[in-house]
Amino acid sequence: ADVITRIVGSVSEAYGALADPANPLKMVPWVFRFGHTTEEGNAAFMCLLARRSRGPIVEFGTFIGRNALNMSFNTNHPIYTIDSGVPDDPRYGSYVPGEDFVNADIANKPHLLLGDSRVVDIPVEPHTAGFVYVDGGHSYDVVKSDSARAIDLVHPDGFSVWDDYSGTW
Repeated sequence: ADVITRIVGSVSEAYGALADPANPLKMVPWVFRFGHTTEEGNAAFMCLLARRSRGPIVEFGTFIGRNALNMSFNTNHPIYTIDSGVPDDPRYGSYVPGEDFVNADIANKPHLLLGDSRVVDIPVEPHTAGFVYVDGGHSYDVVKSDSARAIDLVHPDGFSVWDDYSGTW
């Protein structure tokens, strides 16, 4: 129950932080597109975790880079985001991995790592990542590998979040 209480409290805090005049979370305006984080509150929660991160941030599944861009506005830690560039569902349509940030003039530009997440080199030492977000490929083999890598990367006091864990995937 303690973990659930902390998560619910953090999501509520994230909503509050969006409107906090003293230190608001920064995000690009939320617009639905298949493949994006599905709710503004979820995006705010990720930005809050990025702000609280005590080390590098790793994202499995860049898509167009909206999450990585939003996180970059809320942390000074490096962000490494991984994408194969090949959608595993036709609903994604065609996209350019990281298109939201690759040409953006931003201070903390995410580092795009193109390739198969099961083998791509992630320049983060084990147990040092402050936040790891797993939302990449949806096949069993990819999810299993991304999850194992996330667990190996995250610091004992860090955060790990998985998306798309329902039976539809």
